[in-house]
Amino acid sequence: RATSTAFATSVQGRSTSTSSSRRRGSSKVHMSCGLCMDDEQAMRSGPLTHLDIFCPCAPCCRLDFALCEMTAVFGTVQVSNVKRASSTGLPSQTESLQEFAAWLDKDKLVAFRVESDEHTIEDSVWLALLDGKAFALEQDELHAGQHFERGWSVVRDHWFSFARTECAGGTRVYKALEEQTLFNVQSMMKIKDLKFLQGVPKRTRLSTAAWYKNNEFSLHRETYQLLVDSL
Repeated sequence: RATSTAFATSVQGRSTSTSSSRRRGSSKVHMSCGLCMDDEQAMRSGPLTHLDIFCPCAPCCRLDFALCEMTAVFGTVQVSNVKRASSTGLPSQTESLQEFAAWLDKDKLVAFRVESDEHTIEDSVWLALLDGKAFALEQDELHAGQHFERGWSVVRDHWFSFARTECAGGTRVYKALEEQTLFNVQSMMKIKDLKFLQGVPKRTRLSTAAWYKNNEFSLHRETYQLLVDSL
């Protein structure tokens, strides 16, 4: 029906039973639905159909709000224009993969998106310290159980392990892992110039296992939140 549709609903008390105990909590159900026949208009103003309480009638479940059978109970849906912000204040990630890969180099601090099923104590953003420039694989490779295809742009790096959150200020403390890993550049967040409060870690040829074991680096909570908001 509509070429641009966004639907979000928080469901509590879904049962259609007339029992009062089964209906308890249903007042917390809310609904918002964006419907627009014009893709460009949807991107510009995002007309949003909304109702304070979710209506379970058959037409509303089909998104035919004009045919709602329970307006006397739940009221009439409203339509509001929700314009896009001119600037989100978040870092731009529109740079091409080739341009971003050319920027990567030794001791750069980078961030990776993490799939929800891999969230651990590290949360949804993982950090890594690069060992050098990005390069294209000349042949297929298997590394740490992961398959990398010929031609992929990859980089060698070291993960940072999240150690703790400091109570004062909420900074996140990390330690670099000594084991080197290989990663696809495409899996990185294209955000440059990330820094710890101590600056960017610097290593030399004399850096040993003790460097990885003994050095800790703190990430400001606002910097981490910026990464999370940029996902």
